[in-house]
Amino acid sequence: MVVWEAEVAASSPLTLPALELSMNPRIQTIHSYFDKVVLGDVEQLSRFWHDNIVFEAVFSFTGGSSRTEGKAAVFERLSHSYGLVSMAFHITSIHETTDPEDFFVEYFSEGQMVATGDRYSNQYITQISFTDGLISLFREFYDPQKTAVAFSGLI
Repeated sequence: MVVWEAEVAASSPLTLPALELSMNPRIQTIHSYFDKVVLGDVEQLSRFWHDNIVFEAVFSFTGGSSRTEGKAAVFERLSHSYGLVSMAFHITSIHETTDPEDFFVEYFSEGQMVATGDRYSNQYITQISFTDGLISLFREFYDPQKTAVAFSGLI
């Protein structure tokens, strides 16, 4: 297993010289994907998705697993939520596994709720799997209590 790590100051922009040196095309895709999240453009993000993508927030603040299957359904789900919050994700490490198509990514978010201007931040661990070079699984773990407070009354 290889771990790619970067030290990140919570208040500074992310620079990842060690991660950028990776020649693994899947790791490069992960970085490209996260770079696009800040734009809030779901159309651009969807170019990274396999047609049969599964997007899952395991500990959803709504009370249970929140699993969405298929490119069109994930597009609709993220189009709605990205309209509520403006945020960037900052990768702190990427863990390769024995399966060259499967990764675990650690990162944090910084953002602002569109309706209220309140700040929102969280920490995440996400399993990302690839099929045919595209993201086929995005299984996200985060603190649902922080999300519940931020999105209270919005969803």
